[in-house]
Amino acid sequence: MALKITEQNGTFFAEGSINSSTAEYFKNHLQSLLNMQNSLILNIDAVNKLDTNGLLVLYKIYKNALIYNFDFKITGKSSEELFEQFNYSNLA
Repeated sequence: MALKITEQNGTFFAEGSINSSTAEYFKNHLQSLLNMQNSLILNIDAVNKLDTNGLLVLYKIYKNALIYNFDFKITGKSSEELFEQFNYSNLA
């Protein structure tokens, strides 16, 4: 399934797969949004597949947001598990 990103009331919703086929587009899109707004809320409830490439993109965006003091929040049912991966993994 392709990746679709929509916005509703300031929250961006990702729907579909974040994988090797969509990771570069996803990264560029999120980085562009963060650069324009300095903040971003991303809901991942409708993400049905997240491979290593997708996880790495989210980690890099998260890390850059911390470095540049941007407000980046990931919401959704699996967001807590994702945050734990960011804290405990050795992603490059």
